[in-house]
Amino acid sequence: MLNPAATQCAVRFFGQFEVRILGAPVERFRTRKAASLFAYLALQPGRWRPREALADLLWPESDDSRHSLSMALTFIRHEVEARPKLPEGAVLRANRMAVSAAADGVTSDAAEFDAALAAASAASAASDAEAMVERLAEAVGLYRGEMLPGFYDEWAIEEQHRHRERFLDALERLVVAATRCGRPDFALEHALRLVAEDPYREAPYRHATSLYLAMGRQDRAARLCAEMERRIYEELGVPLSEDARHLQAVCRAAPQAGRAGDHQTPKTPPSRSTDPLGAPEPPRGAVPLASRYYVVRSADQIFHDAIERGDSIVLLRGARQVGKTSLLARGLQGARDRGAGVASAQLQMLDRSLMQSSNDLFLALARELHEQLELPDAPDDVWDARRGASPNLRRYFRRTVLPSAGSRLVWGLDEVDRLFGAPCADDLFSLLRSWNDERALDPAGQWAALTVVIAYSTEAHMLITDLNQSPFNVGTQVSLRDFTQAEVDDLNVRHGSPLRTAEDRKRFASLVGGHPFLVRQGLYQMTVHGSSLDALVREALLEHGPYGDHLRRIGSLLARDTGLHECVQRIVAGGVEMDRDSFYRLRSAGIVAGESATSVSLRCGLYADYIAQLAG
Repeated sequence: MLNPAATQCAVRFFGQFEVRILGAPVERFRTRKAASLFAYLALQPGRWRPREALADLLWPESDDSRHSLSMALTFIRHEVEARPKLPEGAVLRANRMAVSAAADGVTSDAAEFDAALAAASAASAASDAEAMVERLAEAVGLYRGEMLPGFYDEWAIEEQHRHRERFLDALERLVVAATRCGRPDFALEHALRLVAEDPYREAPYRHATSLYLAMGRQDRAARLCAEMERRIYEELGVPLSEDARHLQAVCRAAPQAGRAGDHQTPKTPPSRSTDPLGAPEPPRGAVPLASRYYVVRSADQIFHDAIERGDSIVLLRGARQVGKTSLLARGLQGARDRGAGVASAQLQMLDRSLMQSSNDLFLALARELHEQLELPDAPDDVWDARRGASPNLRRYFRRTVLPSAGSRLVWGLDEVDRLFGAPCADDLFSLLRSWNDERALDPAGQWAALTVVIAYSTEAHMLITDLNQSPFNVGTQVSLRDFTQAEVDDLNVRHGSPLRTAEDRKRFASLVGGHPFLVRQGLYQMTVHGSSLDALVREALLEHGPYGDHLRRIGSLLARDTGLHECVQRIVAGGVEMDRDSFYRLRSAGIVAGESATSVSLRCGLYADYIAQLAG
């Protein structure tokens, strides 16, 4: 385990972020970005990171990102070297081009976690089962909670997800290895932890149930089977596997199973051809709230937590058709369920002419609030033409909206990309920022009752000209990503497993990647229309094929902008660099993926084939 006093700088990543210098904790970093920067460097000490890449990573929307980086490095040096009087470079090393954490001065629980997993793999290769169990136990013991909780930078969210997946994999391997080594109690302890950590997957329940049965504890096995059925079949609507149904039968047949509380005989999941829930809804627009085809991702919990905390501004960002509206709808419904007032504005539905005037836009938003919240005063009755648009909307919130909404109001603004280039964009975003600042100055005031959720695709610096008046650099950031392979596999099961083999799943991933709409559209076609994967691949680029409308939209966008068209053609030809503005616009449109303009790729194989076809 990590010994903070044995190194100059010891960092804890799991469960909480903590930095200790010579055993004494660093109380706080000057800014949140400085803490994020140091965490990023400390995660891989000794690896030099180019300054330009760091600036793009942590301040992507800033016009002065290099200065922000320099200031953050100054803050870090003060906290980790100057304050404890360590020699310069003992913890942080930098030159004009790059920065790194000192490999000989920084250690962490994440590094120990990686080392334990590497040792477990080496033990497995050497067929040393006992050593493998010990090293896996060491690794899962180091995972004392989510990595970097409370950090919402994109890189941190990726690391949270990656380390959690490695932890769950290690925990499952530990259960299997300990069982084979004849250590059932030890295996059961970790199997139950796996169930608690991963309650919507079948395998953890099967492991723990089998161990209970082997130990003669049929009552516990029956309870766990009932919990498995409730979580997997009843809540997710996913049929249980043959192995799980076999365990259910064993539990029912065991004499002790009758003492398993009020559990009734488990229902046998229906076959794929007689699915009682019917065919999946077509993947058009937001996924319905009651749909069993909605995929919960790591960003969902971060988003729901931010709304439940009542954060002032919550920023829901993601490429087009990644699922922002679906997640926003669930966040708003969760707020309703907790008794909050909820209103929303779909900017995509507003007439384009309203975007030309702040007064017209603000009055339209106020009318939506009046109708949805059934407010006593109509905005047209209290709007004062002698005031500006911003004072009018602020006054309407203070005098009518907030007093009528009760103790909490969540206001969702969806598709704010519609404001891109509109004259009123700066006025709206500056107003939202001012409300956030007023709340910071008076935490018990009226604005503490308001949470504004902004869902958008376009890069923030392209939406507003003055970042000092922007809500995008003060709100809680939630980034929605494409599906992981595990999430695609799960969705495949929910559709009745039209992708039947590992080779099928690999080919499908090569075609659509984790693009949520393309994944659902493909699975829908195969499930409802009985298409084979071969037919889907063969028809993917056809004008009237399953992806025809979607690809025509991309083709239309590229046809209107020859510069963007040339950029994607270069990517197909093997180039990987483009100017930052083109990169951000293409990423916002959901055509490319990557963290910077120097490391970019097309989002999926379908797009590469389509753009190559356009060139031909």
